[in-house]
Amino acid sequence: MKNGISNKKMVAMVLVSGLWGLVPAFGAIILIGPTTNNGSFESPVMGDVADQQTVPGSWTKTQPGTWPPYYVGLSQYHNGERPHASEGTQFLLMNNNGIYQTISATAMAGSIYSLAADYGNGDSGRTGNPDTYTFTLDAVNPSNPGDVVNLITGIVYNIDDSTWRTYSGTSAPVDIAQNGWNLRLTLSVPAIWSTIDNVNLTVPEPAGLLLLGLGALPVLARRRRHTAGTA
Repeated sequence: MKNGISNKKMVAMVLVSGLWGLVPAFGAIILIGPTTNNGSFESPVMGDVADQQTVPGSWTKTQPGTWPPYYVGLSQYHNGERPHASEGTQFLLMNNNGIYQTISATAMAGSIYSLAADYGNGDSGRTGNPDTYTFTLDAVNPSNPGDVVNLITGIVYNIDDSTWRTYSGTSAPVDIAQNGWNLRLTLSVPAIWSTIDNVNLTVPEPAGLLLLGLGALPVLARRRRHTAGTA
């Protein structure tokens, strides 16, 4: 015993902190990102164009109509602003519409998903008129697509078209009841000429989560022994 801390407690503390420190080395699984599932809207390559009505690859429109009023397009610049993309060379431009993507990875019980996306008002003539952006991550029952559990809903408002802003949000741990369900990410806007870019959806690697669980075992075991000794 030294300074009121037993050797066993010291060993448990060192073990937990050591394993925790290893978790970042395992990183995170990127489900959507700049080079994964077209998170920066670089596909298809549009060339040096503005406001090309084309649905980005791997995404699907929520409203099937076209302009007007349900516009979904890709662009390299808008209203003469160059460069305009926050990541890469292309960005998403939408009007009163949305896009969604069902991710091949399935929901994992206990996992916490992180979502980030850049957004901005694409119409310089509309400064002062707030645009609403909605970012939604759902778990969808593959056996019953109508059975949906929301994991993340982010609603942001933008009134300044001069710069990109970033939305970020995290889910609560996925319930065991949704383990193995599909994941669906939806991006939507009700206004005109609203821009989104650099979408990132990640989840910690299972190995990292396992390390956290193993790191907690010595502490839990010590607590059980302490409880048994005082009973």
